[in-house]
Amino acid sequence: MMSVKTNQFWRKWLPYDWLTRAGLSDDVVAGIITGLILIPQALAYASLAGLPAHIGLYASLLPPMVYAIFASSKTMSVGPVSVAAIMIADAYRAAAVHTTADAVTVSITLAFEIAIILWILRALKLGVINSLLSHTVLSGFTSAAAILIIFSQLDKITGVNLGELGATFTNGNYDVLINPYTLATGVAFIIGAIILKKLLSSAPGKPLFGFIAKLIPLAILILGIVAVNIFPDTANIKIVGAIPSPLPNFKWVVADLSTWRLLIPPALAIALIAYIESLSVARILAEKNHQRVDANKELFALSAANLASGLSGSMPVAGGFSRSMVNDASGAKTQRATLVTVGVILLAALFAKSFMENIPYFALAAIIILAVAPLIDLKTLKHTWRYDQGDALVIAVTFFGVLSIGLEFGLLLGVLSAFILYFKRTLQPHIAELGRLPGRTEYRNILRHSTEQDDKILILRIDENLYFANIDLIETTVLSRVALHKNLEHLILVLNATNHIDSHALHRLETLTSTLRDLHIAVHCVEVKGPLQDRLRKVNFEQRLSAGHFFMTIQDVIDYIHSDQSTKANITQ
Repeated sequence: MMSVKTNQFWRKWLPYDWLTRAGLSDDVVAGIITGLILIPQALAYASLAGLPAHIGLYASLLPPMVYAIFASSKTMSVGPVSVAAIMIADAYRAAAVHTTADAVTVSITLAFEIAIILWILRALKLGVINSLLSHTVLSGFTSAAAILIIFSQLDKITGVNLGELGATFTNGNYDVLINPYTLATGVAFIIGAIILKKLLSSAPGKPLFGFIAKLIPLAILILGIVAVNIFPDTANIKIVGAIPSPLPNFKWVVADLSTWRLLIPPALAIALIAYIESLSVARILAEKNHQRVDANKELFALSAANLASGLSGSMPVAGGFSRSMVNDASGAKTQRATLVTVGVILLAALFAKSFMENIPYFALAAIIILAVAPLIDLKTLKHTWRYDQGDALVIAVTFFGVLSIGLEFGLLLGVLSAFILYFKRTLQPHIAELGRLPGRTEYRNILRHSTEQDDKILILRIDENLYFANIDLIETTVLSRVALHKNLEHLILVLNATNHIDSHALHRLETLTSTLRDLHIAVHCVEVKGPLQDRLRKVNFEQRLSAGHFFMTIQDVIDYIHSDQSTKANITQ
């Protein structure tokens, strides 16, 4: 019989909820629907990554199965994703890729490196690393990446290698014709899909029509094959071509050591983006279904999935937003739905191989453009600009950084700009002067409320942590406010928004209390948080205060001051 500890261990890592029959039919239906959607996505995103289309199918077999075993998310669907795909293609520059075989080797190597990076993060329990990328940075990054993705597909739509087009014109050769067949059909697919989606979204019976809308990419593949067969032989349409094997070939194929080193920066960037996007999707689904997601467990599951991707000779994988939403909306209850999805893709790979070999690249390009166009998020920029122009600037810096200097360095620039903005805000903390609301014991900002003030008492609330970089400004502001009150006898510092005071700031605070004491001004600290009080008491800071202790509320200080004044008056009498 299994011991309690052993049972707890397996419950920690394996999805025991699979073992029940509850929700089985829902998982089967959802898995079939998601599988039909994932097939065109897998082929398209492999093409986007500069890989043979069948590599996307390989990435949709073993990796999702492995993820399903270890995942804490019950309904997230893992496989090739658009942003990671364009980042894989971008990594080829670092590795000097010249052939398709080189591209596949780099893709496999990236999958291994990403697996190692995510495993290290899991070992260090750094699931919270997703906090490094703010929503503003992600918004700017994904919008710019979407534009890069769309431009990368224009050559497949037009039938012309746009990278060579400029050189052709420079050499004086204007006899370059855009392929009218691919251009007309690709544009027709895109426009037709947009119109059809709008019609379906506004039609009654939304669940059925919503399901039909999700199958538009599959319809584009079928219509693309039909179009290729209608076009004349002279149309010169590029198709997926021969798929060497419907199943992945499990063999060790990795780059040399020098290439491994060159690929570490892009692998880090892809790992970070893949994890953060996946965790975001998992949390959205968990919140919707009143479930919980373990960030560290997701790190391990994604690490294992990418390891499986490398071993099966495919490409890095992550949680996909659109197909995960479809999986959940279709009624998925557990990761059993993922196993059904894998089964659908496996059947397609085994029995629809000839069908997939005839898929034209312009159809895949149309699917990619339709999938990533909604990622260009101008609404967030507009909304953020209204709320906080500093955050909007971070979006803009990330956006133009990605477009101008590349995905990795653009992302790094965005993260750096977000940290600079945060640092700037802490350098200039908000310091409010408080007064008492008439007839009450509450104290509020005198600039926002009509308040009563005592010219002998100055109440200042510091809305920030105190540390080496901002203590100069805080000290200067306090002394300047003190100088404005000629009859001042008491300074009350409200620290309810202060979580930390570093050693340098503490030293300056001690100096400030001594300076004010010499000016016959008593200093009081109020609403100091418990953990901060504990640290301050270790160095006897409260003994430097006039009362010799901290106060719970501002009114407590006021009562103390008045009682002290009353005592002194009685002694004088």
